[in-house]
Amino acid sequence: MTAPSHPPALRAALARAHAALDAAVDADLPSLGPAWRARSAALSPGGDRAAYFLDAAAFPTVQLGHWLAADTIEDDVHESILGSNIAGYWAIRITDQVVDEGAPADRALVPLLGLLHSRFWEPHRRLLGPGSAFWAPARRWWHRAADAAVAEAQLAGAALDPGPLCARLWVLAPEKTGAVRIPLLALHLLGSPPGTAAELPPAWAALVAATSRVHQLHNDWSDWRRDHARGPQTGAQAWARAEAGAAEPAAWWATTGAERMATTVLVPALDALDAAARAAAAPEALAWSAARRALLRRQLDQLRRAQAALRALFGAAAPPASPDAPD
Repeated sequence: MTAPSHPPALRAALARAHAALDAAVDADLPSLGPAWRARSAALSPGGDRAAYFLDAAAFPTVQLGHWLAADTIEDDVHESILGSNIAGYWAIRITDQVVDEGAPADRALVPLLGLLHSRFWEPHRRLLGPGSAFWAPARRWWHRAADAAVAEAQLAGAALDPGPLCARLWVLAPEKTGAVRIPLLALHLLGSPPGTAAELPPAWAALVAATSRVHQLHNDWSDWRRDHARGPQTGAQAWARAEAGAAEPAAWWATTGAERMATTVLVPALDALDAAARAAAAPEALAWSAARRALLRRQLDQLRRAQAALRALFGAAAPPASPDAPD
């Protein structure tokens, strides 16, 4: 499912960015070239790395810059920042894969992280210069994203009441993908007069936070049963334990919790995203939100059908259904 309103040039630019990254890997780490291309394709649904970034189920890493700064920045600058985005995304994705999955195919790419990290920062150094005020918030956001992941893991094992825990998740979820603010700040400064303050415009900042919150919470909701099987990892698991009380969390989640989190946490997050998109005059963000809302509805419909079928077969002793996988 691809969200609407993507400029045709954006897909072509994504393909060029991946081709340039492949060439850099082949030049600097030739022994990893085949493994890198195979694994990055395998982690992209359908094997198409460019199309993956435009899917409505993916975080709009590259789209945000076009939604917010398409009219103020030259195309070649956008493309340089897009290449940075791609490298930063894969650095974070490979790290997450190693931490969460630990598969040999992911661990084999750890030596690639240095190259990805340097390619993330290089366009910013070239376009903004080493003395720019950009660097202080950029480094802070990069480090804060890593810290938010640690804080959420700690939260997953904490004993908190549902209200305070939900409030904490509301703050932590957008911080986990907060590094996306770095290229947006670069685009803002590059399209603004000299001396502009090194901070995102408030409407941009609110939209980025709302988009990040929806993506992170929806992912944690969709993957809840898989994450639960691995042990406490996410804030969504902590939320479920707090809400379930004395009930067994997995059974409670399947019969009650998944729908409760969808209606009391995810839907308000989507409503907040819609408001932020309107305030930022970003109709593409509204379209992305609508696609996410439709995906959530399909997942809930799928869950309800599975629950009804199980009740018809087993009555009150029906085994739990899972909302994990979208259609």
